[in-house]
Amino acid sequence: MNIERAVAFVQAHGSAVERGRLAAILDGTPPGAGVLSALAARQQPDGGFAGWLPISTIGATAYALQWCDDLRLRSGTIVDAVRALQM
Repeated sequence: MNIERAVAFVQAHGSAVERGRLAAILDGTPPGAGVLSALAARQQPDGGFAGWLPISTIGATAYALQWCDDLRLRSGTIVDAVRALQM
């Protein structure tokens, strides 16, 4: 596998969230405000995340939690809303 080409592909074609995840995974760079805003925009009022339809699903929420892990987000508005679902 050619990591450099994969990184270049994400940098050229990835969304703000995808580029932010890449930077966090490879360099430990904290996500910027644009990354957090883009991720927050995907969150639904119930705390979950939507996929193709504007309703929360388990799969989309699980992916979003993986993204939060990639971004090293352990607390904050996005993560706290998902934690509230557990109560």
